[in-house]
Amino acid sequence: MLVVEQGRSKSYLGLTFHFLKRCLEVNRNSDDTYLDGQSIMNFIIAIFENMKECGQGLMDSEFPQLLSFVVDELSFLVGKKAKSYRLMCLQALSASFVYNPIVTF
Repeated sequence: MLVVEQGRSKSYLGLTFHFLKRCLEVNRNSDDTYLDGQSIMNFIIAIFENMKECGQGLMDSEFPQLLSFVVDELSFLVGKKAKSYRLMCLQALSASFVYNPIVTF
C-alpha cells in the first residue's frame, strides 16, 4: 500500500505529510482567517476517521506525526483571534482521541 516506485525517496504517505506541512506553513503567513489551515484540519480529521475504519494499529507509526501537526497549530494559535481555526484544531484533536486515546493522551 505504501510502496514507492523506483527512484523515489519518499513514500506516498511521506509526500502527503510533506504537503500538509507545507500547506500549514503557508497558512501561518496568510491573513487572519486561516482558511487553508481549516481545510488541512478537515483533511487530518478524515485521515483519523479512515484510520479508525481500516482497523486499529495499521498506521500507529504515523499517528504521532499527524498529532504533531494538530498540536503545533494549537500552540501557534495561542493569543490569536482565530476562533474558527482553533475549533477545527480542537475537532482534529478530539478525532485523534477516537482513533487512539492512549497515544493521544
